[in-house]
Amino acid sequence: MTFLDATILGLLQGVTEFLPVSSSGHLALARDALDYAPPGGVLVEVLMHVGTALAIVVVFARDMVPLVAAGTKIFSPWSWRVAWETDEHFRLAALLVISAIPVAVVGLAFEDRVEALFDDTEFVGVMLVVTGCLLLMLHFMKPRGRAPVGLRATIVMGLAQAAAILPGISRSGSTITAGLLAGSSREAVGRFAFLMSLPPILGVAILKVGDAEVSNVDVGPLILGMAVAFASGVVALKLLLGFVARGRVALFAPYCLIVGVLALCR
Repeated sequence: MTFLDATILGLLQGVTEFLPVSSSGHLALARDALDYAPPGGVLVEVLMHVGTALAIVVVFARDMVPLVAAGTKIFSPWSWRVAWETDEHFRLAALLVISAIPVAVVGLAFEDRVEALFDDTEFVGVMLVVTGCLLLMLHFMKPRGRAPVGLRATIVMGLAQAAAILPGISRSGSTITAGLLAGSSREAVGRFAFLMSLPPILGVAILKVGDAEVSNVDVGPLILGMAVAFASGVVALKLLLGFVARGRVALFAPYCLIVGVLALCR
């Protein structure tokens, strides 16, 4: 793996992981159109996910320590009710756990079937069109909810995240759309949508690390790729949070629709 390969992969991972254009869909289309397989194998994939996970941690650094501290109360069931009513960060930690359940169940149950869909260009194209249509819904429906992300919105966003394991469905696009249509405020949805993506991103890295080949590995390009994924991820994440706050997420819809249609026309 060269330093150029690492830079390109890190940039693609960091940008498409957070912008609502489907990183999995772009990877699938690249495989088909260019007969391309990412160099470096599973270890590279793991480190790229670590880079984007670190981007989330940095952007939401103020939430991390209180979340971890409050999350320890989850192991004390007798204190749940009081903590839910009085501790904002415990409530957020609990909702994040709930949001991760659907994607964990679906991902583990259908991993092999989903992986096979990466070779189906037409399916990926359809899913990109679906993503574009979801984003267009925000333009035409103009949801203006003011509520925080509660249990109802969490369940809806969790189901949307589970659907986003399909190549072509954007995780950020689907969860943000679901949260806004569920009546939550833009700021609350933007924050929650990316915090809830942290467990699945780390989960994928943990599940795959056992399959990583570490012998005869050139460390330099790997570290560079992870650093580029981190840096570009921070920029993309902050950029999209701004789009969410201004109600401009639908601007990504034409891109998804065009790429999806082009994939279908191949």
